[in-house]
Amino acid sequence: MSANSFHHLKEASVQIVDQLIDLLKKLNDEQYASLLPVLHGNSIGKHMRHVLEFYEALFSSLAVGSINYDKRKRDLLLETSTQEAIQQIEKIKTLLSGLHTDSTLLLRASFLANEEDEVEIVSSVSRELAYNVEHAVHHMAIMQIALNAHLPEIDLPSHFGLAVSTQKHLQQQVGKA
Repeated sequence: MSANSFHHLKEASVQIVDQLIDLLKKLNDEQYASLLPVLHGNSIGKHMRHVLEFYEALFSSLAVGSINYDKRKRDLLLETSTQEAIQQIEKIKTLLSGLHTDSTLLLRASFLANEEDEVEIVSSVSRELAYNVEHAVHHMAIMQIALNAHLPEIDLPSHFGLAVSTQKHLQQQVGKA
């Protein structure tokens, strides 16, 4: 992978987590932690925690050369405190800025609920950064649905929770109109 591509993935991650900080600054802890019917009793905070813990799992894996998102630590404070979530994002941004080279990682995961065995897949830091960006966008889309349904007064940019490919497609459609 070229250095430019690696930088591109780091920058995409920074843009994603900056959007998450912007959202967190608009919510109080009660709004953030409220269990919402549209999320089947989950909260914005639970989705945020999930996203942040995947990034944290990636950075924790660098020293050992393998990653297992299933075995990530789950910090419940991240789903109830906007300040804790912001602090975690700032830590992620610092770690991203210190990331300078791609390297091989071994991804370990269990994809069958009735099996204990894990599969091992050769991956890389860049591939896992790409995965984390897409994973975050997916959860941001879910957060956007919840916000529209339960907190419509929270104003987010129109691109929040939209994949870059979708944003580009929509821009092309506007250009054709």
